[in-house]
Amino acid sequence: MVPPDESQAALAHGADSKAGVLKGGDPPSQPVPVRGMPQYTPLTDRQKLDRTVGRLIRPTWLLFTGLSAGYSQWQHRPPQWGQGSGGYARRFGTVYALAGFRQSVLFAGSALNHEDVRYPRSERHRFFPRMGDAFKQAMMSRRDDGSLGFACARTVSDLGTTMLTMAVYPDHHPFTGREMLRVAAVYLAVREAFSVVREFTPDVVKALHLGRLMKQIDRP
Repeated sequence: MVPPDESQAALAHGADSKAGVLKGGDPPSQPVPVRGMPQYTPLTDRQKLDRTVGRLIRPTWLLFTGLSAGYSQWQHRPPQWGQGSGGYARRFGTVYALAGFRQSVLFAGSALNHEDVRYPRSERHRFFPRMGDAFKQAMMSRRDDGSLGFACARTVSDLGTTMLTMAVYPDHHPFTGREMLRVAAVYLAVREAFSVVREFTPDVVKALHLGRLMKQIDRP
């Protein structure tokens, strides 16, 4: 419940904003404060670009791509791509291209639909309430006005990349209705688990004093 002074201030701000637009003035540069979320600050499109497409040039992404391609080469998957430098280059390029597709779609969707690409963490403090919020918010994302809604950009980018992967890799399962349902069910389970991990990872990083190290590793 919002205190009366905050509620009146928000209404007054909204009225002033509407008046400015009706008079031909510029719309306000700052969003109207949202009830219950006074400290939320939306990302600009430039920040969304940095957190999506911009990650592709960071050392951690390049390292992950190299390790993923190396593991696939070691497992000889897919066998149609062979071994040697040519096989490794093809595996590396495919993994990187799929990541580029996913990040590009995520940025475009978040910018067009005004979605926040950050994970919406719980505002509560106890373990079980936070766990419940993590399960509920697995398929949610913040809008630029601070409200919560279905994570369209993330869902489309993730499922689209999964479908593209099935089409690119020759040893993947064929497109069938049953396979699509299986992929959707696995995706939902992974998103729920990942949501819980993302909820508590900052606490673990803080407890182990890994924040500075993570920033150094993830620096472009």
